[in-house]
Amino acid sequence: MGWRQEALAENAKVISTLGSELYQRLAVMTGHFKSLGRDIERATESYNKMVGSYERRVLATARKFTGLGLSLKSDTPLPEVDPLEKRPRNLTDNTLDEHDDPS
Repeated sequence: MGWRQEALAENAKVISTLGSELYQRLAVMTGHFKSLGRDIERATESYNKMVGSYERRVLATARKFTGLGLSLKSDTPLPEVDPLEKRPRNLTDNTLDEHDDPS
C-alpha cells in the first residue's frame, strides 16, 4: 500500500510540473497570437492605404491616356484592386498573460 501512495505522490508532482509548464507555454503563445493579430491588422491598413493611393493617384492619371484617344501597346484595361475588408479574429479569452503566475 505504501508504494502506491508513493507512486501517486510522484505522479501528482509530475502532473503539477507539466501543468505549470503548459500554462507558461500557453501564456507565451497567447502573446504571440496577440502580436501577430496586431501585425496582420497593420499590414491590412497599409495595404488598404496603398490601394487608395493607387486608385487616386496612379490609375486616375493612367486612365487619362485612354481619354485622350492615344494608341497604347496594350488594349488591356487596368484592373481594379479591391481593399481588404476582413480583420483578424480577436482572442476571446485574454486570461492568460506572459506575466501570469500559474500557481
